[in-house]
Amino acid sequence: EVPWARRNSIKYHDEAVKKGVKLVHCCGYDSLPFDMAVYMLHKHAQKTGRHLDKVYTLTGDSRGSVSGGTVASGFAIAAMPKEDRKHLSDPYAYVANVSTWRGEDKDDSWWWGYNPMAKKHTYPFIMAVCNTRVVRRSNAILGEAYGSNFKYQEESAAPNFPVAVLASTMVAFLKILMAISFIQPLLKKILPKSGEGPSRKIMMNGYWSATAYGKFEGTEEFAVAEVGGKHDPGYYDTSRMLLEAALAMSLQEDDIKAEGLPAGGVLTPATAVGMVGVERLRKAGFTFAVKSE
Repeated sequence: EVPWARRNSIKYHDEAVKKGVKLVHCCGYDSLPFDMAVYMLHKHAQKTGRHLDKVYTLTGDSRGSVSGGTVASGFAIAAMPKEDRKHLSDPYAYVANVSTWRGEDKDDSWWWGYNPMAKKHTYPFIMAVCNTRVVRRSNAILGEAYGSNFKYQEESAAPNFPVAVLASTMVAFLKILMAISFIQPLLKKILPKSGEGPSRKIMMNGYWSATAYGKFEGTEEFAVAEVGGKHDPGYYDTSRMLLEAALAMSLQEDDIKAEGLPAGGVLTPATAVGMVGVERLRKAGFTFAVKSE
């Protein structure tokens, strides 16, 4: 999705700014919760006149179903021209034409690791390649409000080291398989097809969570943002996030403007609806909370 969103930014952002039109990509499970978690930490830091130095987000337990559309997107990315694929390895690709800002982040980790803030072993989160770019675009659109040296990383939490190693190996293996052209036909027979999704029972019994650890500039202190939902993330809760964001822009634009957010452009969830969107999501039953650590 990142190369496509990047092309749209280059093509439409300036015109959308002039006309006061909001075009918002990645406004479902990818990447609204992750983008909003960082934005909440930023607002928390603002209250005490501080900036964020770095944020690590770890996905937690979840239950849902793989989307056939997501699988199709994976195959489409594997078939992209080299010119487009190179943007996937550029952590600042989606900053595109809105800013010249480039921080210190490197490409996403595709191996196991250990998060010292959470004190947990980690493995790659497959959608980090999208979410991390969206978070960095938010910082760029907001004039580097998170900090000019702001850094962001996103992974999944593992219960122990062996699980982290096993999960990392499986993710890497799947990534390689999807890139091999003669294996793709077999995978397409096994994996969900575009348009296929979970049953209502699976959607209603799903859940998801993620925790963002935000370290402040010039100190070892950090705060924690928790986000989560009580249904399948990829379908049921994605549709509810889209709905609440759309209603916020339709019904509460004055409140959004009062928050100092842009009136138009190719925006991110955080820069499109901000804390107005967060409050709507809370009232809809989602978890969006910040606590000091």
